[in-house]
Amino acid sequence: MKRLKILILIFCLALSIPLAYFVFRTYRSLEQEEVAQLRFFAVTIFDQMEEELASLVIKEEGRPIDQYRYNYVAPGRAPGSGRLSRSPLSQPPKDRYILGYLQNNPDGSFNTPLVESNEDVPPGSHLVVDQLKEVNKTFNLKRSTVPEGVEVKPTEMVAKREREE
Repeated sequence: MKRLKILILIFCLALSIPLAYFVFRTYRSLEQEEVAQLRFFAVTIFDQMEEELASLVIKEEGRPIDQYRYNYVAPGRAPGSGRLSRSPLSQPPKDRYILGYLQNNPDGSFNTPLVESNEDVPPGSHLVVDQLKEVNKTFNLKRSTVPEGVEVKPTEMVAKREREE
């Protein structure tokens, strides 16, 4: 009887070790599958966001530069007629993720079609214009700084000096 108990115990251990291994592998596979599904959905959503951003950039790059002023000459009107229309960009954007439109000038200043001039800002537009000023300031800082790790070669420095002279 004692020997039968030992054999049954050995048999149970012999079955439980591979069974535990299979259970462990199954849980690992389920975790990997969940991670793969999440990765797939994240990549899909990211690709959709990139497509929407690309279409938005293409649309905005196709705008005439005149629309970035408060008033502009609408298409179909003669430029010298003096009949100006209000820019479509002078209204607050419909998309919540667009703060507003601005044009960065070469001297670092900016214009926004939301106001006729940066000095005469209507009371309701102060917050947005101030935020656009901050965006423009940040843009100018990033535009004028050299990223770390960029090494200027001596030949480029000589060519730059020659151009300046």
